[in-house]
Amino acid sequence: MIKQLAIFALIAAALAASQAARAGDFTDRQMLIDRLNRDEARGGPYIRGGRSAFQARVKVCNVMPTPVRDPKTGKLVKVMKEVCWME
Repeated sequence: MIKQLAIFALIAAALAASQAARAGDFTDRQMLIDRLNRDEARGGPYIRGGRSAFQARVKVCNVMPTPVRDPKTGKLVKVMKEVCWME
């Protein structure tokens, strides 16, 4: 009987710890979404696709000057190109 109670207590503690970790992950992702929304409002990188805190990653894009070699002259020229990454 005591062993069963001890096992039940261990299982309950493990479940409580995993729920707390999930809540922390959710709030961390919500803070990331809020920061990206503020950056987008200021003219920074913008979110491409969904904006949910339940998503593990978010695709973020920005138009940035990218060096490209000109085929005629062979020189490096900067062109404005959309660059995307996952956060």
